Amino acid sequence: MKEGFRNRILHGIFFFVFALFILDCVLVNLFTRDLGKVAVDIGLSTMSISGLVIIFFMGMNLLSKDIDKLTIYSILSRSVSRWQYIVGKYMGLSLLVFISVAVIAVLTAVFVKIIIHAYPGYIPPLFSWVQYFIAVCLAFLSLLIVTAISILFTCLTSSPFMALLLTFGTYLIGQNIDLLVKAINQSATEVNSLFIVIKPITWLIPDLSLFDYKTIAAYGLALNVQDIIFTVFYGATYIMLVLFASVLIFNRRELT
Repeated sequence: MKEGFRNRILHGIFFFVFALFILDCVLVNLFTRDLGKVAVDIGLSTMSISGLVIIFFMGMNLLSKDIDKLTIYSILSRSVSRWQYIVGKYMGLSLLVFISVAVIAVLTAVFVKIIIHAYPGYIPPLFSWVQYFIAVCLAFLSLLIVTAISILFTCLTSSPFMALLLTFGTYLIGQNIDLLVKAINQSATEVNSLFIVIKPITWLIPDLSLFDYKTIAAYGLALNVQDIIFTVFYGATYIMLVLFASVLIFNRRELT
């Protein structure tokens, strides 16, 4: 985490977030209806994008840089096992993402508050900050899943660029996995081989659409407590399984 905060890339990311914040305040004036939904969508999307940028451009470098510069030998030569190294890297990166997302979430909340104050007649009457806070927490949990996936692919491949592509591809599929499953089910009767090959892959890819509560937060829709508990349990279980796979792969990896 300390290494991440010393990285100059993080300063550029925060400047990028601040620029997005200013741009959001300008763009929202272009809409004439559903300003509450637009403000919440833009705010939560900005937070998610910023978290992804931190994971993609900083998280993978923190692990690959240790291997490239051979500093991993000095770490593992101490009383630090490989599984502790992987879990520690994940926890440090997660804490970095948490602090960054917390700052960004405050900015987005200020942005939403400004819109609510400026256009009270365009805000849904059931809008609640409780739903907004839950949406922020679930969005952060989805970022933790992406962080674990980035650790997995960094352990799996020696190329940071390849790990970036695999993580980004997994994120895109996870965001649209419902559409992919529907397309597979529709074509299953026509192309059975496609169904047999792709269907198991959808079981391995995380369903990140479960963590998207932007619409619920924007309109203040009723929350299903059971769905939230299942989503949190699903995310925590997936993270633990991915980290377990990362440790297994890293234990078998030759570092020379």
